[in-house]
Amino acid sequence: MSIENELAATYSNFVAAHVKDGEDIRVAIRAIDCHYLHMLIGLSGEVGELQGAFKKHVMYDKPLDLANVIEELGDIEFYLEGLRQSLGVTRVEILAANINKLEKRYYLGKYSNTQAQERVDKSAEA
Repeated sequence: MSIENELAATYSNFVAAHVKDGEDIRVAIRAIDCHYLHMLIGLSGEVGELQGAFKKHVMYDKPLDLANVIEELGDIEFYLEGLRQSLGVTRVEILAANINKLEKRYYLGKYSNTQAQERVDKSAEA
């Protein structure tokens, strides 16, 4: 057996031993967890559709389909609102927290590569 095949077999066994069993997940999952997964999977799908719209525009030089972009952004908002409601937070709270974080990160009042790499808003958590 080649080294590559041996490593692939070892990795396959490693994953099989370390992945959480689906039945364990099914019996332990709560209704709210199902809701979270529904919102996150939906959000992920809609972000993918939004990426597709921009891919056609940027990579294939097609006109940006603004109607489709608006539709996808609306779908993204739907799933975000579903998450916010289930977490008991508002859009305004999320926006305020994001502004606070970014004001700390970009302490000079605007974007710079240096500040982005310094991530001073994360240093207290590290």
